[in-house]
Amino acid sequence: MTSARTTSRKTGERSVKRIYRCERGSCVSRDGDRLDAYVSAVVVVERLARPDTRDLLTLPEDADAAAAARAKVDAICDKSVRLRARANG
Repeated sequence: MTSARTTSRKTGERSVKRIYRCERGSCVSRDGDRLDAYVSAVVVVERLARPDTRDLLTLPEDADAAAAARAKVDAICDKSVRLRARANG
């Protein structure tokens, strides 16, 4: 991840944005914010949306700890929904 100065082809405005760039000669680069949103939407959100996600997490024997773990899982699932909504614009 790096930052790059860019110039808009349409407006001529200069800006600085985050990009992912090929380490060998900078032959390929991608917009960092857009790529991060894509990865969040596809990889994280799709995986967390599967019905077996909760079953994959091992809950502790202690009832209080289990309730806290369930709350954490619910918070992650809620975040995945928000990420998906943001990624879909």
